Amino acid sequence: DTGVPALTQLHLLPKTKFPLSDLCLIDTPGTNAILSLQHTSSTLRILHDADLIVFVTSADRPFSESEKTLLQTSIKSYRKRVVLVINKMDVLERQQGEDHGDVTKKRVEDYVVEHAGDLLGARPVVIPLSARDALSVKLLYSSSGTTSDGDAGSGGNINNQSSLWKRSNFGALEHFLSKTLTASSKVKTKLLNPIGVSEGILIDCQNEIEQRQAELDVDVMTLRLLTSQTDAWEKEQAEIIEK
Repeated sequence: DTGVPALTQLHLLPKTKFPLSDLCLIDTPGTNAILSLQHTSSTLRILHDADLIVFVTSADRPFSESEKTLLQTSIKSYRKRVVLVINKMDVLERQQGEDHGDVTKKRVEDYVVEHAGDLLGARPVVIPLSARDALSVKLLYSSSGTTSDGDAGSGGNINNQSSLWKRSNFGALEHFLSKTLTASSKVKTKLLNPIGVSEGILIDCQNEIEQRQAELDVDVMTLRLLTSQTDAWEKEQAEIIEK
């Protein structure tokens, strides 16, 4: 016991200007944190109710072993829609001899796409971004009275005015969420989620049955071999007795 209370979940209530004002975001605990052994179990309890899983990994340490395990053994079995976010891309801009770390960024993105595809069984949606840069821009424009929609103040739309905002690529995530989590898609997801979970359970059961069948086939072959050897031994002994 570290004496530090563990955070199990965090509800973010968006402002009315947020493109998805009815969206409930739940920031689940990290799976590789050392403050609480209950982090992973707390995360897994929330997964089955999610319409979309935004899986965040770090650009400076993409896809740790615990993240790979969570994707392959838990998230995949829930048959949920998953978008992979690579955060801290700004850290890679410090690479020497590169244009804003573009070479390293591309290498990290390709690494995540390849390994996530292998784990999930399909090519995933991957969005690299810098939450720090995006937050800096939003705070700057918020303090100056400008909104992200450009309907207040005199600064205009931050998407068009700030090169830092473009470089953060946070707008790509906002656009994806606004196009993916529409009212109709959320209803469809709610209906498909139980089917997806049931399908996952059936596939696991089928795999277990096939594995046991393979083991039984080996046992049957072994039994036939022993029976054949026993019959040959009995025949040999009978010939010896007759002599």
